[in-house]
Order: sequence, then C-alpha cells, then structure tokens
Amino acid sequence: YFQRQNVIDSQAYSFPDTNRGRKNFTYEFAPIMVDNNQGQSLRTSAYLSNNYDFLASENNLNVGVDLTWKPQVNQQIIATINPDFGQVESDELIVNYSAVETLRTDKRPFFTENQSLFDVRGSNSLKLMNTRRIGGNAELDTTQVHDIIAAGKYIYNDSNLNVGALLAKEDDITEGDGKTFASVRWYSAQDNLSTGQLFNYVENPINDRKSIVFNQDVRYQVTDNINIFSNLIYSHNEDINGKAIGKGATFKASYVPVRHWQNNVEWSYFDHLLDVNDFGYQQRNNIANLSMNSQFDNYQHSANSPILRTRMYGAYNYQRNTQGLTLRDDWYMSYLLRFKNKHTFRVGGKQVNHGNDDLITYQQGFVEMSKQQDFHFYYGTPTPAPFSFNTTYNYYQEGEADWSSKVSINTTTYFTDTLRLNANYVYIDSNDWLVGNTSGEVKRYRRSLNKVYAKLITKLGDNSDLTLTTQWYAMKARGIETSNGQYIMGDDFNAGQFAFQARYRYSFSNGSRFYFAYAHNGFDSSDEPGIGYDNLLSNAVANSNEKSLTAKLNWVF
Repeated sequence: YFQRQNVIDSQAYSFPDTNRGRKNFTYEFAPIMVDNNQGQSLRTSAYLSNNYDFLASENNLNVGVDLTWKPQVNQQIIATINPDFGQVESDELIVNYSAVETLRTDKRPFFTENQSLFDVRGSNSLKLMNTRRIGGNAELDTTQVHDIIAAGKYIYNDSNLNVGALLAKEDDITEGDGKTFASVRWYSAQDNLSTGQLFNYVENPINDRKSIVFNQDVRYQVTDNINIFSNLIYSHNEDINGKAIGKGATFKASYVPVRHWQNNVEWSYFDHLLDVNDFGYQQRNNIANLSMNSQFDNYQHSANSPILRTRMYGAYNYQRNTQGLTLRDDWYMSYLLRFKNKHTFRVGGKQVNHGNDDLITYQQGFVEMSKQQDFHFYYGTPTPAPFSFNTTYNYYQEGEADWSSKVSINTTTYFTDTLRLNANYVYIDSNDWLVGNTSGEVKRYRRSLNKVYAKLITKLGDNSDLTLTTQWYAMKARGIETSNGQYIMGDDFNAGQFAFQARYRYSFSNGSRFYFAYAHNGFDSSDEPGIGYDNLLSNAVANSNEKSLTAKLNWVF
C-alpha cells in the first residue's frame, strides 16, 4: 500500500484505492510475492529488576529470562521464565459503577508479540482470549497480583494454515491459588473461505474449578461485495458447586455495494450458562441480540467546496434475554462533517426505549426503565498542529427522568519537536443517576464528577526519554428520592483516586533497555457531606496504597 498526502489541500492519493478509515483496510492491500531466505534465529534477553515498596519498607529483587527462537522462517517459539510483566506502564483510571466489567488492553510484550492469531472476537464486545486474566489480581487477596512462573508460545504460519499454542502458569499468592492457562488455535484460509478453531483451558485451584471453552469460526466471501462471518461457542465450567455447560452463536453479514457505503447485520445468542470469563471477556450472557448499522461516506464534493467529506451513520439494536424477556431496544444516528481546513464536526443522537433492564440488576431480576435519550456534539481542530484539541458535549438521561450533562476535552500540545503534552478533562453533572448492585437493588443518586489525565513526554536524547503521567478523579454522589417503586434512595458517598508515575527509559543500540520509575497511587472514600474536590484530591494523595521505586535492566543477547 502506497499513499501520497497533500497536507495543504487535504488530499490523498493511494494505491490500491482504499484508506485507513475502512474496516477491511489491510485486506485490500495489493499482494506481492517475495523470497524469504532468512534462516534460524535465536534471541535471548534477561532482565534484572529491583522494586522498593515505601509503604511496606520492602525490597524485591527479580531475575528472569525471555527466549525467542525461530527454527524455520515460518515458525516461532517464545518462552519466558519468571517473566517481568510489570513493564512500568500505568493503566488509565476507570470510573465504573455498572454491571459491565471494564476491558483493559495488555501492554506486556509476551502477550502482544505475535498475538493476533488468538484474537477471536464476537458481538457484544466478546473477546475469547483476554490475556489480562493471566497474572491478574489474586481472588483471595485482591490487593496482590500473581507473578508468573513461566509462559510459552508457539506460532506456525504458512500460506494456508496458521497454528498457535500458548501456556502460562501463575505463582501462588496464598498456598495453592495460582492458575494454569492453556490455549490452542488454528486458522486456515483458502480462496474465499476461512475457518478456524480455538480451545481454551483454565485450571483454578480455588473451588477446584476447571474451565473449557471451544470456538468454531467461519468467514466466507460470497462476492466482492458480501462477506459473512459466524462462530459457535461452547463453554464447560466445573467446580465444587457443580457443572455448567453453555452455548452461544453469532452470525454477521456485511454488504458493501460501493466502497464508501458499508452495511452490517449481526445476530447473536448467548445462553444463560455461557461463561468464557476465566480466560476471555464477555459483557454478559443470557441474551439474544439483533443489530443493524449502515455507514455512508461522501467524498465527492466540488473543487470549490470547503467540504472534504461527510459521513452518515445509523444503527439499531434489538435484544431480549434467553428466558423470553424483551429488553430495551435502541437506535443511534450521527452526521459527521470534515472541512478541507481539517476542522471536524459531528452531531448525533441515541434513544433507548422504554422497557425492561436485567443488566443493571446484575441479572438478579429486572426493572422497568423509562425512555432515555442522549444527544452529543463533537468538534475537532486541525491536526497535526502545535496545539490541537477535540471536545464532546453530551446532554443525556441516565436515570429515572431528569437530564445530565457531560463535557470531555482532549488536547495535544507540541512545545518542541521533543516535548509533547497530552491532556484530558471530563466533567459530569448528573441530576439523575441509577446504580444497581448484586442484590438486585437499583439506587438513585445525583452526582458530579471531575476527572483529569495528563501525560508529558520528553525526549532527552537520541536514546533516552522521560514520561510523567498523572491522573485524578473525584466523584460526589447524593441519594435522591424516587417516585418509581422499583428504585430506592441511595446512601450518600464520595470517591477519589489519584495516580502519578515518573518513568525514565534509556535504549541501547542492541535493543536493550533500562527503566527507572516512581509510582504513587492513592484512594479516598470520605463520608464527609460537604467535602470539596480539593480535599478529595489531597486525601487520595495522602491515603496512598502504592508508593514504589523500580529500577529495571532488560538486556538483549
């Protein structure tokens, strides 16, 4: 794929005739054949890290080895012993009081290198392998994170067949609580038909739990304009409480009559026993869903027009649970306008209709919800530029009847070629907020939220850089009375969290790296009724649950 960009006129010329905004962008590349004469290769890296915990006054020294061996050009074996998966990279602070778990991305090299073969997805954000499960928080002590004794991965690729296997073993936090993970995946592509299978196995000593997940996926290109995809999912989970066998299926059809008009129809069914969360990620089970969306891009504007392109998008979603309860359907529409001077505008609206909601109650019964609407406006300034920003304003409903406002601002500032600041601010003022719990109760609140994120990146030299990251949020929620007998007045609460990280990195010419990082994290949940945001911040800084200094050398041989 080649592209020539005319920045001044906001024009691009490419071969083949495609662009990065298309979902099947890489599939439209022009194929070429080359001889790969590379022979065997072996790469070994060892790490030495030292972490000092200021809170516990403890010093932890770790040593580990990573090995990457290519016995042939189309095979790769990756092995690691006592891997250092703490790559001194901080996660974003998430404010989530819903029943849906937050899906976090993995930044650990072992789980990102040659991982695409295992990346099997489905509807409702289904992800059959979520590597953040490996080396996660201990179940019996959630303040502790499992180390990993060893892990290995094998990848085989040729023109028609791809095969992979992954194995990882956690160390214990308390006696006998380290889990074992295994996965096998094959995928074959021939002409217009692609098919594959994935098998996951997790052994969890707690409750003597064993989880097996099997997935069969098929992709078929009917014509140049029509693609269909489907997968069948089976889960078998067994522990001391019994055995649960779940099933699921998805079917998706895509129709692209012209290159700038894309249409999708997707149907999925997950029964109430389907559970892939031991190794994967699913928002929920017990649901049958039908969704449709269409996107039309118009690039054909006159040379004298200030408009570069427009985009119209619409989506509709209908769902019920597998016991026959009709859940709330919703629709969404938006219109995007981008000018040749690179200013971008978007307006959109979403409506969730009146109906039943069993997710807010964690599927412990259901409540009848009122119609809710969400209108948004987006504006983005030209990029790249020394200073650029985009902002989104939402006027929406998230409760029984009243309205809420949300403002989000993202900025990027280039002070020099070697100094950049990324900053984000979110403010929510909600007059009506509903929160469910695992007891099936739904509580009503009025809330306000401030959230700040800033990341300063500076290049100190050709081989070194310094990154400063700070995050903070504070939320105040006050219970309010309700006229709906299904909701109850919530108890007042406050929450604040703070995170700061300073990381220095030096890269050697052979690919080795040295890190030096300081981390400070804290949380506060003061019950003081009139507490200010400044006090929530200072309390979160003072009530630290992590304060550490880490030095790490990763040397490549």
